[in-house]
Amino acid sequence: MVTNILKTKSELVTCAYKTVYNKKIWDLKEYREIENTKNIKKYLEILKESYLFNELWNKLYILEIIKQNKIYFDRNYELGEDFIFNIDYIKNIKQASYINEALYIYTDGQEGLNLKYRKNKFEIEYKLTKKLEEFYKEKGYNLDYIYNRFARVYYNGILNIYNPNNKACKKEKENQLKEFINKDKYKNDLKILKGKVTDKKFKIAINYFFTKGIFPIKIFVFLNNIRKS
Repeated sequence: MVTNILKTKSELVTCAYKTVYNKKIWDLKEYREIENTKNIKKYLEILKESYLFNELWNKLYILEIIKQNKIYFDRNYELGEDFIFNIDYIKNIKQASYINEALYIYTDGQEGLNLKYRKNKFEIEYKLTKKLEEFYKEKGYNLDYIYNRFARVYYNGILNIYNPNNKACKKEKENQLKEFINKDKYKNDLKILKGKVTDKKFKIAINYFFTKGIFPIKIFVFLNNIRKS
C-alpha cells in the first residue's frame, strides 16, 4: 500500500480483502476503473456499494491531510464514526487509488456488529446518509446515488424490525412496524423517493410494498426471508 501511494501520488489508497465465514472464503471482484482515479465520486460509490468504503483497516491515509483539515473521529456517533471520518477525509482529496488484491482477511462471526439488532439502527443510518448528502451537495454531485441510499435506509429499517435478534414478540414487532410507517417523516420521504429512486430493487419495494400499508410490507418481509433461506 505504501508502494502504491508513492507510485500513483494518490492521497488515499484502499485495498481489497477476503471475508471468511463458516470456513468459506469470499473474494471481492476487481475494480480496474478506480485503480488510479481523480473521479472521487465514482471511487466513493464503487467502494460504498462493495462494502469497501466505511472501513479504516483497508486504507492508507496521508497524515498531513488529516492534520491540516483537523479530521477527527466524531464521538457523537455510536456507530458509523469510521464512515464519517472517511467522508471528512475524502472531501479534501483529489486523487485516490485502489489495489485489486486482497491484502486483508476479515473473519466474520455470529457476534459481528452487522448481525447485532439495534433498535436505533434506522436513525443512525439515516443520519449517516444525511452526512453523505451534505457532501454531495457541497461538491455539486448528482443526487441519484443519495436517493438510492435513502431508499436502502428505509429498506433496512423495515427488515431490522424483523431481525432474528430482535427479542420482541410477534405483536410487539407489528406495533414497531406500525409506529415506523405511520410517521409523517416516513410518508413524506417515501413520497419523494418514489419518483427519485433509480435502483430497480428499491423502486419495486417502495412502489409495490412500502407505500401500500402494513399488510403488503409484511408480505415483503416474508418474501425477503424466503429469498435469503
